[in-house]
Amino acid sequence: ILIRCSVLNVQCWMFISLKFLYVKLWKNGEQTKRSLILNSYITRPFLLALSLLSRIPVKTGMAGDLEWGRSSGYFPFCGYILGFIAALPFMLLSFFGNSSQLSIYAINILGAFFFVAVLAWLTKMFHIDGFCDACDAFTSTAATKEDRLRIMKDPHSGTAANAYLSLLFIGKMAAVYFVIIYGQFYATERFLMMYRDHLSQHMTLLKVCRALAPLGFLMAIPVIARFAMLLLAATSRYPREKGTGAIIVGKVPAVFLVLGFAWLIPFGFLIPLKSLALAVLLSWIVLMYWKIKAERLLGGVAGDILGACCETAELAAAFGLILPEIVL
Repeated sequence: ILIRCSVLNVQCWMFISLKFLYVKLWKNGEQTKRSLILNSYITRPFLLALSLLSRIPVKTGMAGDLEWGRSSGYFPFCGYILGFIAALPFMLLSFFGNSSQLSIYAINILGAFFFVAVLAWLTKMFHIDGFCDACDAFTSTAATKEDRLRIMKDPHSGTAANAYLSLLFIGKMAAVYFVIIYGQFYATERFLMMYRDHLSQHMTLLKVCRALAPLGFLMAIPVIARFAMLLLAATSRYPREKGTGAIIVGKVPAVFLVLGFAWLIPFGFLIPLKSLALAVLLSWIVLMYWKIKAERLLGGVAGDILGACCETAELAAAFGLILPEIVL
C-alpha cells in the first residue's frame, strides 16, 4: 500500500509538472511566444547543463541565475549522454572480440577501466577536482570555516585528496566491472529463456545482446549520481557570496526538481527494481553525508561539494546495482 501511494504521489507530481510545461508552451501565446518559451524551458537549459557538466562543445552565450537554475533539471539527462559515450569502448570491444573465456575477462576489465576513464575525461575532471578539494578541506584539523573555504580554492592537492582519490578510482573500477558482469548475466538469462531451443541459430544476436545488455546498468550510474547532485543543490544554501556553485545551489525550481526525478523512471524497465531502489538509496545516503558535513564545517554547500557528491554517488550507485545479486 505504501509503495502504491508513493508511486501515485510521484505520478501526481509528474502530471502537475507536465501540465505546467504544457500550459507554458502551448496555451499561452502565439507561435513566436511558444518558440521563445520552448527555448527558455527546454533547449537552452539543456545546453547550459551539457556545457557545465561536460566538454561536449555547445553554444550557450551568457545566462542568468534563473536559466542556470532551470538547467539543473537536465543534469540527469546529461548523465544518459555521458554514460552512453563512456560505455561505447566496452560495447565495441564486446562486439568485435572473440568468445574465449580469457577474451571475455579482458574485455570486461578493459570496459570497466574505459568507462571510468572516459567518464572522468568527458567531465573535464571537474567533479574529481571538487572531490579532492573537499577531501583536503574536511580532513584539515583545527581549521575554521574560512580556512576550509580557502583550502578548497587552493589548486594543489594534499595527501588526503590523493589517498581518497586512489580509493575512489579503485572502488569505481571494481564496482563497474561487476556491474558489467551482472548486466550480461541478467540479459543472457532472459535471452536463453526465449531462444533456448534455437540457440545455435541466434549466436550473433546473443553477441549483440551481451554487448548492449550492460548499457542500461552503466548509464544508471551517472544518471543517478547527477540526480543526487541536483537534489543536494535544491535543498542546500551556498556558503559564499559568489562562486561557481552560486548559480545553482538553492536556486532549483520545484518543477525542474520533479523533471530531474522523472529521468530515473526509464530504468524501472531496464534493470531490476530492487537494484534500482538500492542504488538510489545509497546515493541518497551519500548526498546526506555531504550535506550534513558541509553545513557543519562550511556553513553551506559549495560547488566543490556538488562535485564530490557526484563522484561518490556514482560509486554508491554502482555498488547499489550489484549488492542485491550478491547479498539477497
